[in-house]
Amino acid sequence: MYVMRANSITLFITLSDTLNVQYKYLHKKPAPGYDVKEFMVQTSEYKKLGLDMKFFVECNGREVEGKQCPGLKEGQRVNFKIKVTLLECRDGADVAISVGVYGYTSVSALYVTPLCGCECEKPTQQEKNSPLCHQHGNLICGQCVCESTRGGDRCECPLASYGVKNAMELEDRCRE
Repeated sequence: MYVMRANSITLFITLSDTLNVQYKYLHKKPAPGYDVKEFMVQTSEYKKLGLDMKFFVECNGREVEGKQCPGLKEGQRVNFKIKVTLLECRDGADVAISVGVYGYTSVSALYVTPLCGCECEKPTQQEKNSPLCHQHGNLICGQCVCESTRGGDRCECPLASYGVKNAMELEDRCRE
């Protein structure tokens, strides 16, 4: 849990994973010039950064999806969480998002570090049922990833023909 004051959080996330970031907020008198009667989470732009973010606020005893909670009193605590999903990898660069509450000057920096692997691991770079893998596996980064019924460096060995259940058992028999 994080109290809403200037701090930073770093998430390490893989493609399609969702991570939860939880915050605690103590409602106090807002900065001069703001008439704040409800809690509202504000963030910097994130939709163009390859992320999806869903917001959940514990409001008046129940959790609701959204960024707002009306009718707060001074001294009231609000818990909220953000579900962060990495939708796409972009040049392996970290993403920074500001998270704050309307009417207050303190913000939290949310840094997202995508863990995306190599370019050759992307589905568009893989060769499905590759001839180099005897049509029984996919060529990924120069290596064959065999169907579950095949083994060998180039998927050349049918497991059933050798009386084995997996590629590890096959390794010695296939090379004889």
